[in-house]
Amino acid sequence: MKPISEYFIFFFESVAFFMAIFFFIQFSILKKREYLFYAVYLLLLSVYYLLAIPEFFFGVSLDDEATVAKFNLFKRPIQFLISLFYSLFVMYYLRLKKTSQKLNSFLIILIWFYGACAFMCLLGNLFRINYDSIYYLLSLLLFPIQIIIVVALFRTRIKYSKFVIWGTLFVLIGSTYTLMLSIYLSKVYTEKYAQTDYSYLPVQVSILVDIILFSIALQRKIADVEKHLMNSAIQRQKAI
Repeated sequence: MKPISEYFIFFFESVAFFMAIFFFIQFSILKKREYLFYAVYLLLLSVYYLLAIPEFFFGVSLDDEATVAKFNLFKRPIQFLISLFYSLFVMYYLRLKKTSQKLNSFLIILIWFYGACAFMCLLGNLFRINYDSIYYLLSLLLFPIQIIIVVALFRTRIKYSKFVIWGTLFVLIGSTYTLMLSIYLSKVYTEKYAQTDYSYLPVQVSILVDIILFSIALQRKIADVEKHLMNSAIQRQKAI
């Protein structure tokens, strides 16, 4: 019998892919960039896990280093691009350009930093440079900075913003826990460990919570718009 973690990974991939399509459709209708950025974020997440767990999705042996290296080529660059597009989503959804110029400027710097990290990881992979220690250290150092940004976001007064901010906080905590668990497992076990059993579950659960919270925010916003239109129609009828 397969462990429950394997079923959960299939479930997560399905949800992430179909929700990406859903938000692409939302963007095509509403023409709001935050929906496009969120859709790209979810699509990149789906691609990332296909690359990160090739032994699970494609039956690749972890002893086949040449094949695994091909999957690893884009894994970490895509991971930084995920952070980049999620930051763009937060920036546009919370309208930071109008509500908080300082946070908006800081996020722009962070977005450029994510892009540079993605490019440097790609170069490192192409030239087979071992930068694992730098990558783990940088990821851990980014965590307190990201937490400070999220706490500062709670000051925004955009309607439904709390759903997005809490979702962001869950994703940050889940990502960091997964990172630390991956480091621990790679050090404890001398043999190659099955990441499908342990390390990805915390971040996947947190991402699903984020998707649910953003979906609730979206549905509440749609409901309020419909309510406003209905009230306007009633007022027009009374005015006749």
